[in-house]
Amino acid sequence: MLSPALTGMLLKGDRRAFMPAVFKPSLGKRSELFKSGLYSGLFLLACFVFADQAYSQVTQTFETPGTYTITVPVGVTTVTVKAWGGGGGGGHSDDGNGNDSAAGGGGGGGGFRTGTFSVSPGQTITIVVGAGGTGGGSDNDPGDDGGQSSATYNAVSIIAFGGGGGAAGVNNNTGGDGGSGGGGTGGTSGFSGGSGAQGGSGTNGSDEGGGGGGAAGDANAGAAASGQNGGSGGASNPGGGNGDGGDGGNSSSDGDPGGDYGGGGGGTGDDGGNSDDGGDGGDGAVEISWTGGTSPITFYSNGSFTIPTGVAEITVEAWGGGGGTRGMVHHGAAAAAAAHMHVVPLM
Repeated sequence: MLSPALTGMLLKGDRRAFMPAVFKPSLGKRSELFKSGLYSGLFLLACFVFADQAYSQVTQTFETPGTYTITVPVGVTTVTVKAWGGGGGGGHSDDGNGNDSAAGGGGGGGGFRTGTFSVSPGQTITIVVGAGGTGGGSDNDPGDDGGQSSATYNAVSIIAFGGGGGAAGVNNNTGGDGGSGGGGTGGTSGFSGGSGAQGGSGTNGSDEGGGGGGAAGDANAGAAASGQNGGSGGASNPGGGNGDGGDGGNSSSDGDPGGDYGGGGGGTGDDGGNSDDGGDGGDGAVEISWTGGTSPITFYSNGSFTIPTGVAEITVEAWGGGGGTRGMVHHGAAAAAAAHMHVVPLM
């Protein structure tokens, strides 16, 4: 409970009661003013309490390729990172001339990497989301490699590599090779994406593109493609396409795009001179999560607040009631104050 002296100031409207104060007992001792851990709200109009909630989790997911910066919130000391690399694009077929032509290979699936940073509030974390590789757009074009996704704090990075692009078909009856699956570095663990399949070959106009490799999930690796069929994404890949690789194109058709996050694109079927494209790889992603931070509780009348387990600091912002006169619109201005308190939870 509040001390008699402070309670008296509040009830009398003494401005000293609204002056900022800091209470700093050691974590193993109880404050003289806050022994019970149960604090009464005596403010007339409103009182905001911001507590460091040890068990509230916040998650932010970045899915659009690009670079981002986030600031570590107050009360947060550990951040968990999950990153998925972009999938490789599918390769194009050869030029379609002659009797022997070949289809493009499928792109490899992006890798997955996870880990934690020990952080300080107010510091920044840089996030990079890798784009899926573009599929081959004309004869003899390979697919582009998928971009890597990463999170960096104090020059330490957790990186998921993108899948390799599928090779173009070769005009000697040899299908393009599939791209390799991406891996990763940094952090504590991760999984690799599946490799893309080689493009088919044979009589001009009848060959199928290789399937794209599946992206890694946060529970296991992505599956390799088999023939024209794209590989499945690893378990717990939360992307919209589950990280599945795109199927290779049929004769004279495009390869299918890879699913998010990080599925490899399918290779172009032997186009027989037609203008078909390899499938684009799925984009990568980065997920950042933490526990703790500030969580506001608002009182608009008298009330009480019990310090939760694991909370060591609270910030109080208070506004007194405004004055007024009967029958008049004018009201007096309310006093405001803030205080930062080190506290001990009720045991």
